[in-house]
Amino acid sequence: MTDANGGVPVPALTWGQPQGGLRLGLAADGAQITLALENIGKQPLEVLSHVEAGEIHLDWYTLHVASGTAPPRLIHLLDDRDESAIIRATLAPQQRLQHTIDLQAWASRPANGGAPFPPGDYQLNATYSVTPRGAVWAGRLEAGPVAWVVRGLNGSQCSGL
Repeated sequence: MTDANGGVPVPALTWGQPQGGLRLGLAADGAQITLALENIGKQPLEVLSHVEAGEIHLDWYTLHVASGTAPPRLIHLLDDRDESAIIRATLAPQQRLQHTIDLQAWASRPANGGAPFPPGDYQLNATYSVTPRGAVWAGRLEAGPVAWVVRGLNGSQCSGL
């Protein structure tokens, strides 16, 4: 398994519908959100993993965060950068690539509204969208919904259900 989060155990993933031999998974464990791509086909797939920009940016992923009390927010997992390199990965059949991010940290960036999520119950959905470019997998995948609960001031205590 290709693992971009250092072999840390991941909570159960909620998988979306596959397209072109690839599927997207989503899990919440506190403020930590895991996004996974899995090759469920019979041939290797080359995918766009992330962008190395001094930190990992996930340009092709978007999180949709909704609650019953506030307008939904889109969280983009990229930010301003001066230099970057696109990182690709080749997934063998049944191989998985995963990234774990801190949703509150990404929500607090100016590009995403500059504020963490206040306490409340939320539903998370994720997309992975790649426009055709060379020999990499292209298309749009969705996963979710996944329940996410923020407790405490400034979202200091979160839980995924």
